[in-house]
Amino acid sequence: MADWYIKASRANPFNPDSYTLIGSTAPACPGNLGFVCAIFAEDNGRRKPVIDEDLSDEIWSAINTETDQTRVLLRAIS
Repeated sequence: MADWYIKASRANPFNPDSYTLIGSTAPACPGNLGFVCAIFAEDNGRRKPVIDEDLSDEIWSAINTETDQTRVLLRAIS
């Protein structure tokens, strides 16, 4: 089952260990867009997200276009 995971500030958005499971509700990601805030992904069995090629591409797209994607939410670094 897929859930939302929030990323630690300034952590690598492609590393599953950068994320904390928060559940089925998308988090609020205030501020200007530009940095990954959260992703929606399957659990890897260790309460960390599975970042497959499709999700990785979606993360890249969000960062490059500074636009939220279906499974990737952005925010400003504060």
